[in-house]
Amino acid sequence: MVGCVSLTPPDTPQAPPQHDEVRHKSWWNFYLRGRERLFAGRFEDASQDFRIALGLAPGSRNAYKKDTWYVRTYGVHHLLDYFPHRELGICLFHLGEREGSEELLLRSISLTPSARASYYLNQVRAVRLRQQDRAEPMIVLDHETRLSSERKLSLRGVARDPGYINALAIDGRREFIELAEVERRFDAKLPLRAGENTFQLTAEDLAGNQRQQQVRCIADWVPPGLSVSRTKVENGRTNLELVLTDNHSLKQLNWKQNGGVAQVERATGNQSHAFQINCKAQGVLQFVLFDEAGNKVSGSIDPMNPRLLAQAQAMSYLQYAQAPTGGDPAVAREAEVLEANPSRDELRPSLRVAPLTAQVARDEFFLQASAEDGSGLRSLTINGEEQLQAEDRNARKHVCARRVPLEEGANTFRVVATDNAGNRSEKIVRVRRVTPTIQESAYRLSMALPSFASTSSSTSTSSSTSTSSSTSTSASGSTSSSLAKQHVEEALISPPARFNLLERDDGWESVLEEQRISVSSLADPSRALRAAKIIPAELVLVSSMIEEGEGVTILSRVIDTAQGKIIASEDVYAPTRDDSALQHQAGGLALKVEQHFPLLEGEVLQVSGKTVRLSLGSRDGVRPGMKFLLAWDPKNPEHVGEVKEVGESFVQVVVTQTQSEQSVAKLQLKADVLKGDVVYAR
Repeated sequence: MVGCVSLTPPDTPQAPPQHDEVRHKSWWNFYLRGRERLFAGRFEDASQDFRIALGLAPGSRNAYKKDTWYVRTYGVHHLLDYFPHRELGICLFHLGEREGSEELLLRSISLTPSARASYYLNQVRAVRLRQQDRAEPMIVLDHETRLSSERKLSLRGVARDPGYINALAIDGRREFIELAEVERRFDAKLPLRAGENTFQLTAEDLAGNQRQQQVRCIADWVPPGLSVSRTKVENGRTNLELVLTDNHSLKQLNWKQNGGVAQVERATGNQSHAFQINCKAQGVLQFVLFDEAGNKVSGSIDPMNPRLLAQAQAMSYLQYAQAPTGGDPAVAREAEVLEANPSRDELRPSLRVAPLTAQVARDEFFLQASAEDGSGLRSLTINGEEQLQAEDRNARKHVCARRVPLEEGANTFRVVATDNAGNRSEKIVRVRRVTPTIQESAYRLSMALPSFASTSSSTSTSSSTSTSSSTSTSASGSTSSSLAKQHVEEALISPPARFNLLERDDGWESVLEEQRISVSSLADPSRALRAAKIIPAELVLVSSMIEEGEGVTILSRVIDTAQGKIIASEDVYAPTRDDSALQHQAGGLALKVEQHFPLLEGEVLQVSGKTVRLSLGSRDGVRPGMKFLLAWDPKNPEHVGEVKEVGESFVQVVVTQTQSEQSVAKLQLKADVLKGDVVYAR
């Protein structure tokens, strides 16, 4: 697959180290020498050192058998990136001992997962599978959507292959896969454009076999329309001739009269469907019309409305206006016009549009119009765009709806109905689109991102001083760490931004300098925790770049400054240090970190004093300590999408207990919180 990481081993022989003797016969000394020998291409010698460090061969006074990111050696010294099982497995891979290599790498991952172990496990399996696997992967969708009324297509499914799925691309976007899997689920939301859309799925296994599959979907954002073309009253019953239309495919019409039994008229697959309803003359019909994409329009039809009757007379208008089931002042006024001009049609079409004013926080607005006229409708337009199809012209009544796009701020829509006599009615709809403050990045958890420490993991580091470290660095390592930090920043701020990333000029780096704390010393978790307490951010992402021969590992820890503890730890491994490899892995690191902080939205179920029950629980990813913003009930038109505030402080709750589907949280300040208010993860 284009852009995928090559499975060619990156470690190439280098000059042997100048100092090849171990003076102190301790496990970490053999481990450090083994790393130097491994990166120099001396795989046999390196494997012996790792066996000694693990106690599998004699030579050391002691042994340490657990793979771990951080281990104390002696005094205040520590070792970063201690993975003897993994490194021994890598040596055996280069020596051609595949079975032993795979066993050791799996052992390392079971003790402490690392991206470098996953990378080499993929390599070991790939060598074996290339000799025997010729089958393409399978791609199975949870469901196929032929027509959609959504703005984005939710594409869910699984890629399967006994030869392990190593790469997956959805519409050209490469998914982040660290350890190849027999089954790889995917869940993508792809933006649609009106009309036909085609997306490409590509799956590749470790043997290099590929499967490509196309997904097609038609985006239909136009609701169907209903026209009453003719009405006839006879013997106390009314015969309505209806025409249903849709730009792609109708589904069905549901209707009932006077709250009676619902009736269904199916029209699946048709763009136009004409049929008749024979109903009681008295009583309003309520209907809902659906198309196959999921759009719908609803309304009502009064069979005795004189606007639907051919050659309606003034007396019928007047009788209808005064009838208990009518009582429409507009019809009464039309009756006066008919009495004054019985020989000419000077009545304007009846035009109803709802609502005429609105304030919303969405990027589209559902605008519905209903026009009626006894002489027949010639035209119905929204901002000059004709809504009547050929089958709808001359109809006595037409009901339609449109999902009109909105610009930021004020939007105006002009709806005009014209009858066959040229009479014209007009309505102006004004909609204001506001940006929901609840989604602004300023309300997200604040995160500081110090410069990445660049270290060689073949060196033991010391935390005896606050301003210096014996960690080795190189010019190339410093450049790589700067690039990696830049790529992580870009991934973290890409929309939707999960964190409010603080800039350097927000003052937190100067705080570190004033406290004489170096970036390299943050590799020590204990020093990182102490430093986090003085950084003006809720979270600190402390990262180290660990040089691994020609490759590099990025190890990141998320520190909660209020709790003073590490709440997440993730790593990624790039087999080379070129910019494209670093960018892909940095994006993967940001993704792994963000998965610890799901961007959730729910509502308030119950309020008792400062205790608030939320509609989100542990199955949604909620955990104790999570913070949620409170926003106004979306049905409140005056505060659409607005965060609740008290003075200059926003209202938030902190989760104290979680259940499967609900959670309990505490208000952080006194505020007016109501059932139905929105909660949004900070």
